[in-house]
Amino acid sequence: MDFDDNVSISDENLNEGNAQNFFGQLDQDVVSPDYVQKMDAVLFVIDCKKHIFQKHENNEKNAENPLKFEGINKVYNLDNPTAKQIREVVEIENQFNEKYGFADKETPLNEVIWTCSSEFKNLDKLKYDFRIFLFTSDDNPHSDNQQLRDQTIHQFKQLNDLDVDLELFPLEKETNTKFDIRKFYQDVLQINLDEINDAVMDTSEKIMEIQKRLRQREFKKRALNKILFYIGENQKIAVKIYCHLNKAKKPTAKKLHKESNKPLKKTVKQLCSETGQTLYDEQIGSYYEVGKEKVLVNKEDIQTLKQFDTSSMKLMGFKSRNKIKLYHNYRTSYFIYPDDYRIKGSSSFFSSLINQLIIKDKVAIVRFIPRQGSQVRFCALLPQQESYDENRFQQPPGFNLIYLPYADDLRSLKKKVPQKHIETSKDLIDVAKLLVTTLNLKEFDTRNFEDPSLQKFFSHLQAHALEEELPEPVNDLLEPKYQDFEGREEIIEMFNNQLKIELNENPSENDTGLKKQTNKGKKVKQEQGMQIIKKEEKDQKINLKVNKSKQKMSDDDNDISQITENELNQIKANEVEQNIISGDFVRLKVKDLQFFLQFYKLKTEGKKEDLINRALQFIADGKNKNDI
Repeated sequence: MDFDDNVSISDENLNEGNAQNFFGQLDQDVVSPDYVQKMDAVLFVIDCKKHIFQKHENNEKNAENPLKFEGINKVYNLDNPTAKQIREVVEIENQFNEKYGFADKETPLNEVIWTCSSEFKNLDKLKYDFRIFLFTSDDNPHSDNQQLRDQTIHQFKQLNDLDVDLELFPLEKETNTKFDIRKFYQDVLQINLDEINDAVMDTSEKIMEIQKRLRQREFKKRALNKILFYIGENQKIAVKIYCHLNKAKKPTAKKLHKESNKPLKKTVKQLCSETGQTLYDEQIGSYYEVGKEKVLVNKEDIQTLKQFDTSSMKLMGFKSRNKIKLYHNYRTSYFIYPDDYRIKGSSSFFSSLINQLIIKDKVAIVRFIPRQGSQVRFCALLPQQESYDENRFQQPPGFNLIYLPYADDLRSLKKKVPQKHIETSKDLIDVAKLLVTTLNLKEFDTRNFEDPSLQKFFSHLQAHALEEELPEPVNDLLEPKYQDFEGREEIIEMFNNQLKIELNENPSENDTGLKKQTNKGKKVKQEQGMQIIKKEEKDQKINLKVNKSKQKMSDDDNDISQITENELNQIKANEVEQNIISGDFVRLKVKDLQFFLQFYKLKTEGKKEDLINRALQFIADGKNKNDI
């Protein structure tokens, strides 16, 4: 089990304070290269041979580059492409000879690499990943000039020193022979010949992949956080935290000035409600209400109240894996990976711990605080071993961090609705099995399905930006493949007929459903009539109760308002209680539940399900409501 980033740093540079910060707020001495979210700086270097463009000249004639090398033309600066540039790129092939032309002699490759290096030197190495895509049909450049060949090899080594990633795209040679990577590029690019085959050297597939990647929005994989993992009091290792899934969303629209089309900046000002004057941060305070008294607190006090402990992960112990239930995972899980860059030996510890937990079928229980001021949580670490699928896609080794609920998070519904057990015939089960088997999805993978709403949005956005007449059609992959249903109509019809037979053999269990289908309108009228009758009966009861209350009020004028209000409220509370006991939660409204809880002096905050649980708990406890 191998882990990447096997780099160590001295203990002098690693201190407690720096290691426990988060989201890039680490000291520069302990920041690993992959922790900072970098942008790609990609240069496309194209060798314009005559047979590629089907011309009779060689390389570019013009020389437009900062170093004034002949035969090298910089079409665009290294920057985010504009909509105008994207439209112009499509026309370059047709206008190449008129706009750039071809040179009479071969352009030295070392000058091309030198020009690329000069472009990268103007960028910050900590913010960008430098990459070069080299398209060429020459597998042995400068084979007849050893001096130029040595200079080219030297320039490639300098690229390696600058951490520039160069990717080779072999093009079709003029003599229709295969591109031989062993002649030159094997040494300068440090390519393992054992991994080279015809599929790897297939440039057409790689170019199609580039075209797809250029039109696809990619998200940089980076660590979400870095913390220390404590094992005991003094032992600790460093870990990275990654997010498994992140919902792709449409970009937020930015507001522009209507006349100048410049972006607007939104500012927020706090105004005094009495004088209307602008208030600054030092003039604004906060308070907590305690016993009808306003206790003033400042920002430092609030931060101290929120902080439970420093951000870290501490091992509590181990439990059997079957103790972790599916319903325990009540929020998004994370992936934990060792970080040898900060503490050497973290990978070795992780590898040993994963193997032993898998052998003993156990999980680790940890106390987890992701960052300063976060709520402390109990979590389970599920071990994951390294594996590869048939497409050589790696499942990395590490731990899946599963959030465990507190006792306060678990819901306890006292009233359980009994479920009727419905017997199903063996014939219906057999037909259902046949239907499921014939319509089984083969090679199903969620990574092959794109969000059609996002695709449609970006398709229209692209058409608007590039001034295209019509947006590109969107292929909705979430539509059923009806061609797979062809030839299976008999099985579907068989299942439908068998289901009808099952319903006819058990009419008593399905009377309600049949009545809904045949006499839907009639049933609605009957229900409305029953509701009117019940409403009239309820009104009669209330009027009778009110009359009795009025008669009683005439005997005691000093307590008229109290008797009337209590009697009416008691009637309404009893009705709500009957609906709760009968399980008719649909008819219950939030205001009715709040009235019931308020009548018995209970808390009325929360959602509808919280109010129902609170009322059920109160009724189940059997408290004496008359004394409340």
